[in-house]
Amino acid sequence: MKYVMSDIHGRLDKYNGMLQAIDFSDEDELYVIGDVIDRGMHGIEILKDIMKRTNVHMIMGNHELMAIDTICSKGIISRWANLNLWWQNGGQVTYSKYLSLNDKERNEISLFLTNLPSFIETEVNGQKFHMVHGFPADNMYSAVWTRPELNTPNPLVERTLIIGHTPVVYFHGGNDEEIERYIKELRRHKEHIKIEHADGFIAIDCGCCIDIPESRLGCLRLDDMEEFYV
Repeated sequence: MKYVMSDIHGRLDKYNGMLQAIDFSDEDELYVIGDVIDRGMHGIEILKDIMKRTNVHMIMGNHELMAIDTICSKGIISRWANLNLWWQNGGQVTYSKYLSLNDKERNEISLFLTNLPSFIETEVNGQKFHMVHGFPADNMYSAVWTRPELNTPNPLVERTLIIGHTPVVYFHGGNDEEIERYIKELRRHKEHIKIEHADGFIAIDCGCCIDIPESRLGCLRLDDMEEFYV
């Protein structure tokens, strides 16, 4: 079976819980489409787990790109500018844990992150999937930072597009008031945030790191499109 998840953001508890929920085995494959690190406490630990598994495939997220830009910066001014952006987006805990690693571990993680692709494709039962963190683009920065609208069409031909990056709640509100209204509706119906199947794409960031009871880590099984939540 093939599975895809995104935006784990340091939540090792949810990551391990999802692996148990899908009964993940050596015969399965998992695609993690960015933002493993930051905000939550255990992004480095999740990275280490992904790195040791041959059947887990990861692509670049904007948080991994911010980490690389900081770690690989040359010059004090450039480094502090990149570090400031990273910290504004919840990178403090990841950076602190990265610095606590030994040289070998830091080099392994830096090399792994630097070589992450901007997208990955697979085919299941004749259906082709294109997975990218933000949205398809011709450069890494746009691929990890772009946020589509709910009605944005799929720019790819004969491929199902799966994205992360933009929490599903933001597709249902252009401002805080609209988002709050959407969350209240979820609560009224005793529902949680779910994977969004839009006309042009499937969005799987269910707000794992958002501190509300309705947030979840979502996972999609590509073989039959069954959804899993932790």
